[in-house]
Amino acid sequence: VAGRTEFLEAVRGKYVEWLLPGETVYPEKLRRMVTFAELQDEAYSLVLSGSRENPSTKWPYVNLRASASSNMQPMSFASLWHYLLLTGAVPSHGFAGLLMRREAVSSSSGLLQGFADGRFHLLSMWRELLLSGTPEQQRIGILHDAFVGLAEKPRLEEVAAHQLDWHALCLKDRALLSEEEQKDILDRQRRIGIYLLEHAIADGLDLQSGIWPAYQQMLTAL
Repeated sequence: VAGRTEFLEAVRGKYVEWLLPGETVYPEKLRRMVTFAELQDEAYSLVLSGSRENPSTKWPYVNLRASASSNMQPMSFASLWHYLLLTGAVPSHGFAGLLMRREAVSSSSGLLQGFADGRFHLLSMWRELLLSGTPEQQRIGILHDAFVGLAEKPRLEEVAAHQLDWHALCLKDRALLSEEEQKDILDRQRRIGIYLLEHAIADGLDLQSGIWPAYQQMLTAL
């Protein structure tokens, strides 16, 4: 709580940029994205850099990018969260790709709920950001141009931990999903689980330690 308070009190500007370890941005990111935000007729609580062309992007990342003709795709917070919840994925450009209004960060308690167990709970952080305030009314602008580097390939343990988070959030936000969507998610989670365990065994990982016992317990419950 003290850390959260200190963080929020340290935020002074109109916009916030937050970089997690390993994330990179291009020098022109802030200038270009702030200019874009300021020139819009309506206020966007978030502006998101487009993803770089990378056909090899795999789950748990997803490429989000507006068409070149429109240059910007608007979405409500609620719509984007519904999409992320359905897919279990997070934008491949990470939080480095975001330009956030100070109010959006403050209303989401500084996103500090997404830090636990010595790792980043990225999907939880996106949930906290997108479901704060009035998600049906707040909007995010997704750009075509990319101002961030490519995401680093996660380790199998990190992907397994991410799926555990996704499963927990699906249970928490079940009311946002139709019965058919819930069935599709369960099927997808089972297929991802088989894939991860096969690769973990092939890599000689110890499935009796670390994240793996909890992961296998989750898959059994599915």
